[in-house]
Amino acid sequence: MENKKLTSVIDVPREAGQADLFGIDKYKDALVEFIGTTTTPITVAIQGEWGSGKTSLMNTLKDELCDQEGKKFHPIWLNTWQYSLMKSEEETLISIINGLTNEIAEIATEKDSSLEKLAKKSLSILSRIAGASVKVAVSATTGQRVDEVVDALSNDARDTTILKLRDSLNELISSIIETDDKDGFLFFIDDLDRIDPPVAVNILELLKNIFDLDNCVFILAIDYDVVVKGLEPKFGKLTEKNEREFRSFFDKIIQLPFSMPVTSYNIDVFLEDTLTNMGYVPNDVTIKNEFFKNLTEIAYNSVGSNPRSLKRLVNTLSLISIINRRTGLDKGQSDIDKQVNFALVCLQVAYPSIYKAVNLEPNFIHWSEDMAIKLKLRKLEEHESIKLKSSEEFDEEWEQVLYRICERDTYLERRAFNISALLNKINDLALSDTSNELGEYISVLLELSSVTDVQAFDKPRIISNRTEAAGNLLESLYKFIPEKIEEPIIEIGLPSLKVNLNRELWCRTKIKGLDEKPGIGVLISPKENKVSVKVRANIPLKYEPYEGDGSKLLSIVSSENIKYLQQVDKDLEKICEKFGYQAVLFSENNIRISKNKDWINSKIQLIKKYNHIEEFNSSIEYEKLSEIMVKIGLIIAQTGFYCTGKNTEYNSINL
Repeated sequence: MENKKLTSVIDVPREAGQADLFGIDKYKDALVEFIGTTTTPITVAIQGEWGSGKTSLMNTLKDELCDQEGKKFHPIWLNTWQYSLMKSEEETLISIINGLTNEIAEIATEKDSSLEKLAKKSLSILSRIAGASVKVAVSATTGQRVDEVVDALSNDARDTTILKLRDSLNELISSIIETDDKDGFLFFIDDLDRIDPPVAVNILELLKNIFDLDNCVFILAIDYDVVVKGLEPKFGKLTEKNEREFRSFFDKIIQLPFSMPVTSYNIDVFLEDTLTNMGYVPNDVTIKNEFFKNLTEIAYNSVGSNPRSLKRLVNTLSLISIINRRTGLDKGQSDIDKQVNFALVCLQVAYPSIYKAVNLEPNFIHWSEDMAIKLKLRKLEEHESIKLKSSEEFDEEWEQVLYRICERDTYLERRAFNISALLNKINDLALSDTSNELGEYISVLLELSSVTDVQAFDKPRIISNRTEAAGNLLESLYKFIPEKIEEPIIEIGLPSLKVNLNRELWCRTKIKGLDEKPGIGVLISPKENKVSVKVRANIPLKYEPYEGDGSKLLSIVSSENIKYLQQVDKDLEKICEKFGYQAVLFSENNIRISKNKDWINSKIQLIKKYNHIEEFNSSIEYEKLSEIMVKIGLIIAQTGFYCTGKNTEYNSINL
């Protein structure tokens, strides 16, 4: 069965047994060894920004330390975000206590019925804590510390105390471990960075005061920045003066901080694996390594190595590729096109404001003070300009405009060197194809990526009629030309249009009985909403080798071929009359001789002008154009047979 190509990468944590595409297993193995031999109680913080893979790492830790046969820990998984949904802060805290306690009690009763009494004791204390939750609610509104609330509750006259619950749970867990072959409990606390930071901080304190138990390891997925935001109501904004207070709180809760090694992720493996599964691969297999090396460099300078950002990038690219395929714009797409398209999607995902500026002026290497004025950027001081010119990344005028765009945003300012490297990479790739003029080339590719562009307060850029016409043209030619081909034509080869209507579509014609593969050119030239379509070809001539003056040779060739060329021109007139085109270059009047006399031919050209591109953008016009190309191919075949001596005269074509 043929392998089905994937169209997306789902943004879910890595499960146990799945391939390690980011190269994180060496860190996981070290944590497994540490946790498996650590003394308790201890709390481990898996730190990292949102989407950096914290849950994925905890999944693999749970599998290797708890789930596999013979492992020595009982697992308890708590998703704090789910416990906080549609709940007030005090309800969230009580719900978490309830969830953890019930999980421990359930394990106890499953393991040994003799532990049922101890389990019921813990649950009984838990059921009475709900009445004390009013005090927790007071702490949330007054700013009273949770540990103070714990002390207050421990003095409760009804003995409904959190302290009693902690002692009861300690006794229960110790009894569970005595009755089985486990070494302890692992508590996985996930999604703390998805809830309100002050609530997250209170959860941390609550866990410290209630569940700081023997034989227990707590593994928390947390972003230190969330802790900082959660402590601001207590300590104020983080400054150099109070930074120690923030750090002391974190150190009190966390005994081992582990930061996700995002900068060490092997994103090249991830990109090659996922893009290959989607069919986004180079046409030329010999450049595969260079192709993916460039994509990796582009990704590092844009979305970085955050797994969630990379998955969003791949999904965005996949959708754009599907649209291109369905509109015919991927036909013969070059490897350079694919790499530049990838870079522009990266720019869109990682730096929306820079992407917007490139949309405004796609020929970004020509950004000047005029562009700076359009964007309302400040004018550089002379000393700033001198300093920037001394740096490789911002020595050119356009790069200094980029520098000032980045100044407006703290994140862009930090990434300014990466953004400069990214745009320079795009320019280098475009220049490697000498047929590409940067502004024109980027402009059309931007139109293709616009469907996934989300700008606040802006409407998405609409794919233009011009780009749509390019896709429809290619799709239709691939459909109609094989249907229209007549003998002796074997094939009219269609190369890439490079999604740009400003370039000529040059088709090589394979003819039975001829070694040469003469060409037919189709040039679509838009101007505003109008468009002209030109079809041209070169007509071979009969002549004898001649060493004399070129002008004399031209006269000789003209006189020898005039009758034959007049017949060709009559066929052109028939084509024009049938299909509504106009002949602007007749073969009789356009004989050409190269400077070194290595070729002599005559040029023919037909043209049709449309007042609006929509008039051209129709299957009827595309079918006409396909027929014209085939008829021109038949003319080329008959001229080839005549000039090579296969036929004694030119045979007019049938319309």
